[in-house]
Amino acid sequence: LKSVESKISRKIVSRGDCEYLEQRIYTDIGIKISYNTLRRVFSVDKSHTIKPRESTLNILAQFVGFDSHSSFSKETKWNQDWSSQIEISGLTDRLIEKEIILFIEKSWNKKNSFLISFVTILRELLLLREIELFLKVLVSNTSNIEQLSYSQQLYIGNSVGSVFRKIKLNEHELDKLCNSQSCIKHIFLNFVDYSNLTKYYGKIPIILRENNVKIDYNQKLFFQALSQLTQIIRNQKISSINYFKIKKDDLNPILISRLASIEIAFLKEEEQDYTEILLDINHRINKSAFKKADFLYELKTISLLLSDFELMQWIIKTEKQEVEESYQIAHEQFLYLVQLAYAIKESDKREIRKLLKLINPTERQLSYYDFQSVFHSICLYHASQSNTDKTKHLESYLKVTAKLDFPIFTQSYCINYF
Repeated sequence: LKSVESKISRKIVSRGDCEYLEQRIYTDIGIKISYNTLRRVFSVDKSHTIKPRESTLNILAQFVGFDSHSSFSKETKWNQDWSSQIEISGLTDRLIEKEIILFIEKSWNKKNSFLISFVTILRELLLLREIELFLKVLVSNTSNIEQLSYSQQLYIGNSVGSVFRKIKLNEHELDKLCNSQSCIKHIFLNFVDYSNLTKYYGKIPIILRENNVKIDYNQKLFFQALSQLTQIIRNQKISSINYFKIKKDDLNPILISRLASIEIAFLKEEEQDYTEILLDINHRINKSAFKKADFLYELKTISLLLSDFELMQWIIKTEKQEVEESYQIAHEQFLYLVQLAYAIKESDKREIRKLLKLINPTERQLSYYDFQSVFHSICLYHASQSNTDKTKHLESYLKVTAKLDFPIFTQSYCINYF
């Protein structure tokens, strides 16, 4: 509507304005549109609150030089996004705290590309090693982040957390980040960086413990489980996490899954049965409003890591694929990988062919991408019929495991997986 008024250099506020516009539209593009319709569109007629038809919007879009309302909307959005990115470039060049925070506040109030603007600024600040300013901007928007959906929060965590892979943090910088509750909650806990368990990410539990950083009960359990997982990939013995002594009713189901997976790994190491843990998980699934996949995510991790085919079978029977939020697409892809490993173990050629078509690495969760690539390569190696293909997939396995630097992933681990 603003574009229409701008073209005719006249505000549409009266019947006369609508009659004038009716004539202008007919003169310029040869299409007849009733001035009464224009009165309703421009809210000159206050008695009608009906949204304009798409056909009406198409005529107005053609009047201002576009093929349709759809093409007008796309162009307008592109211009807005382009303008916003130019503004962000200026903000991250000047690095004035008040300016940056005010810009993000305006983006939030207008809901105008808040996520993109917020993430872009945080990523730029990290790449510039402006750690203190990064934390101030993150803390100032904590309440906004907590109003977002889980998928949106994961988007922030993954988009920002992935930058830590590209910069080499010194001890002082990592200390600062670990002393920020907002950074722990919204970045480190949402971007569980499996590619760096033997590097910066694996140091986080140690820093928290040595510096006596105050973290809540859930976070303490998470980092305890993370420490144990790091020991597993280093081929070191682990201790019991005392799964049944932990109060779990208020815990996130993915955290419950993480705790259960560590306890299962401990019991397997001790050659003890873990059926009771699976019964407990199944009970929680049946009484919970959460999705089944959320309770099983880390069980998939440990089943693949320890090549536990009985656990894989239980997961496959228990989990029903439910994709309602975007983050669950990654859960679905993880399940396909577990199903593929189990199908290869069972020599189910038909199922193998089906799953190889369903697996799409681009839909994996970013923080787990390399970790899952290891098992995808193992599966492809064992599913291959020719020595040439086997060699190719073994090379892929060795390339990604060299990047991860996990002592557990040796060449024999791949060759003898099944």
